[in-house]
Amino acid sequence: MARASLGAVLMTSPDQTGRLGFDTFGLTSHFMFGYVFAPWLDIHLGFAASAYPSATGDAGAVIGPSMGPMVSVPLGGLRPFAYTDLGVAFTGPSSRPYFHGAVGVDFQITRAFTFGPLLGYGHVFQKDGPRYSSDARTVEFCGTLTFRPVSDEPAPRPVTYVYRDRVTVMPPPPTPPSGDLDKLLDAALPMPKAPRARVELLAPVLFKFASDELEPLGIAMLHEVARELKKRQDIRLIEIQGYADSRGNDELNIELSNRRAQRVFEWLVAHGVEPARMRVASHGETELVEESAETEEAHEQNRRVVFRVIEAVDPEAPAEPSAPVEPSAPVEPQEPSAPGEPSAPVEQNEPVAQ
Repeated sequence: MARASLGAVLMTSPDQTGRLGFDTFGLTSHFMFGYVFAPWLDIHLGFAASAYPSATGDAGAVIGPSMGPMVSVPLGGLRPFAYTDLGVAFTGPSSRPYFHGAVGVDFQITRAFTFGPLLGYGHVFQKDGPRYSSDARTVEFCGTLTFRPVSDEPAPRPVTYVYRDRVTVMPPPPTPPSGDLDKLLDAALPMPKAPRARVELLAPVLFKFASDELEPLGIAMLHEVARELKKRQDIRLIEIQGYADSRGNDELNIELSNRRAQRVFEWLVAHGVEPARMRVASHGETELVEESAETEEAHEQNRRVVFRVIEAVDPEAPAEPSAPVEPSAPVEPQEPSAPGEPSAPVEQNEPVAQ
């Protein structure tokens, strides 16, 4: 992880704004490089530099290294964060302990880059004594650009699926109508032939709460979907349908399910599936698998992307008619035998016992 911030800073401590004259906005910048311990926790090393104009004509400056943790929570396209730093501030020939903290929100601009506002607080601790000024305190407002590397997708591996036990009681099938009734209905209400039923292709791809990031299990399933589509050239068109769970408002769920379906579409295109054979649809929180979901496991079944076959070549369609057979040439009549010459009698074979 790498983060760069640039913005305005203002002194708020009385000695710095009064006696030293740092009573107007200055310029501050921060650079941080971190190691990701968990999806929500980074430990970073930082470097800060600030400049302060003074009413007396002299400018002040503070630079210093620091280190600290940062906590962030991915929420779809947003990522709120908060961090603290402890370090050393160098101002002129003096060095002092330094504390810095900030909160902000990152907005996703690409898969790897985010940008957003940051509100920070800085504190330089001075020595106690009549010769020393009070602690220097600052407030800053910055724009911050963050880079988080996107890991390579893992190769497909054997996956063991564990399904929760569930019992579904199906009603008995209805008694089929008699053939005479079918004939009467066909004669009274002629109907066109119903299209072939649309079927789902393989298992769904599941997502984390409020996220459109592909998980390792979902990537393994997408490898199977891509392999199946390359093999099944009779499938002309599939619909990638995105869904969300029942939490959140309708508008947010429609947008989130569309991002999930679009992410799957882009993955399949990148892995060799023709874009013309796919289309994307977002359904939000409709058609829930678990309608009365109360646990996180139940909600997870609703956060999914499924693949439905929309158009396929019918293997039962009649073959094209073959080319017509050309008629053979007419047989020329034989010349009659000469008169007076009777044809030889046809010998008849004696019957043979069977």
